[in-house]
Amino acid sequence: MKTKHLFWGILFISIGLLWLLNHFMQIYVEWDYVWKLWPVVIILWGLTLIIGNQVLKGIVTAITAFVLAFALFASFQYGFFHIGHGIDWSINDDNNSNKYGLTDYSEPYDINFSKVTLNLTAGAGSFISSDTTNELFFAHAEGKKDNYSLSKNITDNKVDLNFDMNKGHVNFLHFNKIRNRVDFRLNSKPVWDLNFDLGAASVNIDLSPYKTENISIDMGAASLKLKVGDRVDKTNLTIDAGASSIDISVPEDAGCEIKTDVNLSSKNFDGFNTIDTDLFRTTNFENAKKKIYINIDSGVSSIKVTRYPSSSI
Repeated sequence: MKTKHLFWGILFISIGLLWLLNHFMQIYVEWDYVWKLWPVVIILWGLTLIIGNQVLKGIVTAITAFVLAFALFASFQYGFFHIGHGIDWSINDDNNSNKYGLTDYSEPYDINFSKVTLNLTAGAGSFISSDTTNELFFAHAEGKKDNYSLSKNITDNKVDLNFDMNKGHVNFLHFNKIRNRVDFRLNSKPVWDLNFDLGAASVNIDLSPYKTENISIDMGAASLKLKVGDRVDKTNLTIDAGASSIDISVPEDAGCEIKTDVNLSSKNFDGFNTIDTDLFRTTNFENAKKKIYINIDSGVSSIKVTRYPSSSI
């Protein structure tokens, strides 16, 4: 099969599948982050021109078509979203007028809670965290009302919190009202383990105020901006991502190690020494009292890890 036929076939199939999925689940994409994928398309397209091996060339062509399809889908979605603003769709559907809005979720804090695990599962959307709370957990969700469920399990002084997005049908005609944006806040006193299972998401969270021992982020085509602190002796950060933009910042006083398993990705690790092909460490890694271990497994991605002054925590 000629690569040009493969490209157009994968492109149209991917666009069709994305629009089909849009009818059965909430897919909201932050366009401010999607535009960062355009250089990836150019890079992949260039690779298809210089690769001689037909099998490898076909694989790269298929990936290029999918990334371009996702970007085109996000562009159309962005256009429909903004065109829809200012139009009162509820005139034609009064039954849907109260289905979208704001929902708050909270779990009270107990001084006996010493270790907490938060499991956050969601599809596409925007997820931010920039402040603490006196509650154990607080989330302010914008989009379909009551679209999440919050539950907990307690064993001794350990708590498992589950914050899960409910599955549901989305009416395309009311696209101007579709939004899945969550602002969540944590209590800074317990020690936290965080497990995020997300789809095509925009994630911007500041974890520097918290004692985080283990952070696991599994996401699809996404944009991740993450600030990690050093309030515990050892922090493990694991990221499994698709075609993504990953921006991580760590404190300067902490020793940091990065292990990567990436394909066709750009890496910018300012302030790190190259130990091996996929292993990087800060110069103070051996002597630092606090250590941060980062493991990144991703596809076509832009990965950046920077260091910030510890006094700013």
